[in-house]
Amino acid sequence: MKFRLVDRTKAHIKSKIEAIFHANQNYPCLIFTTYLAQVFRFQSIASTKIRFLSLFNFACFQCVTLPLFLQLIFVSTKNVIVLSMQLFESIYCVSVCIEYGLQFISHKRNVSLLQSFHRIFIKNHKYVKRILTIEYVASTIITIILVILGSMWFLESTISTMTEEELQLTNRQNPDRKFKTEFFLPFDYSLSPYYELVWVVVVYYGVILQTILFETITTMPFITLHIKGQLDILAYYLRSIGNSHFVYTDIKEGTRVPLLPTVAAPSSSLYQSNIGIENCRPKSQYTKRLIVKIIRHHQKLMRIVDRYERHCQIVFGLRLLVTVLLMVALLCQLVFTDGSRGYICASMIVVLQFNYFLCTGSELIDSGVANIHRSVFNNLWYTCDSDVWKLLRPIVLVSQKPRHFKFMRFYIIDYRSFVSSLRVAYSLFVVFTKFS
Repeated sequence: MKFRLVDRTKAHIKSKIEAIFHANQNYPCLIFTTYLAQVFRFQSIASTKIRFLSLFNFACFQCVTLPLFLQLIFVSTKNVIVLSMQLFESIYCVSVCIEYGLQFISHKRNVSLLQSFHRIFIKNHKYVKRILTIEYVASTIITIILVILGSMWFLESTISTMTEEELQLTNRQNPDRKFKTEFFLPFDYSLSPYYELVWVVVVYYGVILQTILFETITTMPFITLHIKGQLDILAYYLRSIGNSHFVYTDIKEGTRVPLLPTVAAPSSSLYQSNIGIENCRPKSQYTKRLIVKIIRHHQKLMRIVDRYERHCQIVFGLRLLVTVLLMVALLCQLVFTDGSRGYICASMIVVLQFNYFLCTGSELIDSGVANIHRSVFNNLWYTCDSDVWKLLRPIVLVSQKPRHFKFMRFYIIDYRSFVSSLRVAYSLFVVFTKFS
């Protein structure tokens, strides 16, 4: 039964990827194309209903986040223990709110980036299917984690009771009617019908929060995953240089022409017009054309990486700062409160995803460039003439340098910076405990 379930799951994923791969004439990328993405952030499309719903969701999100932030300011001047209880949820929601606003601002830029994907990226290659499979499986796993965390948040809200410190700071008539986080509102929301109304708004807020959080967490690693896939395709073509059995007429379409070892490579015009291989170009001359195409495509990909890095500087700084603050808040909640340890550990997993996926995206770009560098030497280049090696020199010089994302052009974002952020968070937590 177990193996049958695994086989069915694999078959479902394979059929899903095949449908996506063959149904799209453009580059088949799952990001920015889902209905949820259209509903929860503003889209420059003709549908008035979608525009109204996206703006309504954004306004609803702001109306809940603002009372959370005001309550955090109020509590910070009263009691440190209560501040530790509410610090994580408040900073968490405020940070997602800022990311939500950035998604609105950067929508046109994201659409322009996707158009660059359609115009530049190689579509018909087996590596594209592999990338789509990874994206589909990873998005499913992340969705399950976020749903579990949201369920734990609401469960914690219903079964938890107010502590003595919280009772000293509240003036509500029914203090048992509480949420995981408190709100600074001008009315007593523990009374009916305000409590029921606020409960509905909070549930809807949770749906928006998890949806935006999914897009916030997954957008950057998925974009870099597709860019790495394109770099791997170029590396695949580089490894075919000098192979006497086949050549590629077009790296964009993946057209392959099988050749005998003694036959020269035909020109693209001869091949497309189904004319014989008379008057064919020498094989070395065709290899030069292939290398020129690879270099041009590599330069286009690097320009996309540079543009994306330049536009995401605010996101880089925000992720680094938010990860440190949220980890400090969770450590305070773990030490100073009696909250559920399972909920705190699950929250830590989500917080670490903010910075970990950012570092993963940077490492994916670097590994793709390193694969290009290895592939230049992992072919039969020595069977070609000297002009071929001269053409390969520019791509060797570019790919031999590490290519990570950088914040403000000097702070390298990689897995070492991920560990450094954890050290900074723990150091701030120690300082906070000494002065509290």
